[in-house]
Amino acid sequence: MDRSVREPSGSIERLVALPVEMMLQFQTNVALAIQASSVRWLQRRQEAVDDALNTFDRLIRSRDIGEAIAIQQQWFNNNIRRLGGAYEALAGQTAAVAREAVSSAQESVTTSRGIEHAETKTKNTAAHAMRRETRRERAHRPTVRRAKKNKSRKRGTA
Repeated sequence: MDRSVREPSGSIERLVALPVEMMLQFQTNVALAIQASSVRWLQRRQEAVDDALNTFDRLIRSRDIGEAIAIQQQWFNNNIRRLGGAYEALAGQTAAVAREAVSSAQESVTTSRGIEHAETKTKNTAAHAMRRETRRERAHRPTVRRAKKNKSRKRGTA
């Protein structure tokens, strides 16, 4: 992924970018999980084509009906074996995608909790700073009584 693009800095930008990043990461991981299964599926398809061509060649050269039936039975058994392998691969691929989905969900919960914690900490820090500033202002602001005393003192000395 090209990281030359500006990284989101603000919490709003992060909240908007996070789901997109997580979805893209999930799709990448699923594609990687499917890639291995796809390669094996293509290999099984190639094996099936090779077996069919070999079977037809053997059937054409056979001279006996018993031999032709044995060739067909062998071809049928090979196809059933490949079909079982295909179902096993499908189950494995489904399990891999499910594991990836669970992992992505856990990662999203962890990430969103981290963002919530950081935002709460930022809000608490800002609130604390505002309270401290308000206290300082109150301490330096003259009260109504102090202002009246200062006025009466000024009048008396003038």
